[in-house]
Amino acid sequence: MTLSGEGRAGSGPGDARRWGAAAVKVALAIALTWLILRAAGFQLAEAGSGVDWTLLRLDVAVLLLSMAALLAAFALQARLWAWLLTHFGGPPVRLAVATAMILVANMGRYIPGKIFQLAGLALLAKREGVSGVQAGAAAVTGQLLNLLAAALVGGWAAYAAGSIPEGLGLAAGVAVVLAVVLLVGVGGAGRILRWSLRRSGHEAEVALPGRGVLALCLAGYIVGWAAYGLAFFWLARGAGLDVPLATAVTAFSGAYFVGYISLVPGGIGVREGGLYVLLVSVLGPQGSLVLAALQRVWITVGELLGAVGGAVLLKTRTAPAAGRDDRSSRAAEGDAGGREASGSGDSVDNFPVERA
Repeated sequence: MTLSGEGRAGSGPGDARRWGAAAVKVALAIALTWLILRAAGFQLAEAGSGVDWTLLRLDVAVLLLSMAALLAAFALQARLWAWLLTHFGGPPVRLAVATAMILVANMGRYIPGKIFQLAGLALLAKREGVSGVQAGAAAVTGQLLNLLAAALVGGWAAYAAGSIPEGLGLAAGVAVVLAVVLLVGVGGAGRILRWSLRRSGHEAEVALPGRGVLALCLAGYIVGWAAYGLAFFWLARGAGLDVPLATAVTAFSGAYFVGYISLVPGGIGVREGGLYVLLVSVLGPQGSLVLAALQRVWITVGELLGAVGGAVLLKTRTAPAAGRDDRSSRAAEGDAGGREASGSGDSVDNFPVERA
């Protein structure tokens, strides 16, 4: 990146293309959200005065429990990434540090492009002394396994809700199972990673995990979605809305999957539309709309709290180390200066003396 006038002048067409691409993504995201809601018979008028906000019966204790469970689910996701990192040849990373890095980097998913979250995690790991290539490879692999787990868990909600045609649902289910078999069962993920690393010239820096490690990690992410679903279940209970636990787990997972594969940053709007579709048969139009909107506020607050706490933790870890380095440098300079003065033979205590 350059700050020269020439660099700025040349960035005009690129900026125009980026803004154009962003506008197309926003338009497609709005269209996709509208199609999801239209498929469920949702009308725009329901988002206004037609919403019955009196359905909410807030229980603060249960809401706090749901927030704690959400943060615990974030920590589990961080633990899986840190464990996967060691199988890519990286060093062990403490749970608190891994969770801090995951939560800070997680804010990058609100930036269009889908890569800033993963790139941010690699950068934060590099500052902690971890290879950025190893951290990035573990992040990409973990996210792929996380999406497969979300599709496996969330697919049941779409099937139970009858929100997709039976033939399409069967095809989607077969596709997800086939993806798991190809990527995890027969080592397709490892071959793709090896090819990508060879193309980028980083193949020698990364050890590739075996199929058993990937299968265990996939199982871990499935457990992680159960943890997210439990937190969402408590959110619904804390709002006074009765959602069965199994429905909460599968609906939240399925809505996340739909939101992630959409083009909108953070799945905003798309995830809420997915939740509405998957919950409308349980809560009705009013209740599902209220819970979908409340879910966005809940998870955003959780992410912000986690990101702020993670940033503070990472900063306090680096600040003392930097201070020690500065003090060590000053001490070394002082020692070098003292040796230089004493080695001249022409002074004692900085006062010149005459030789005999």
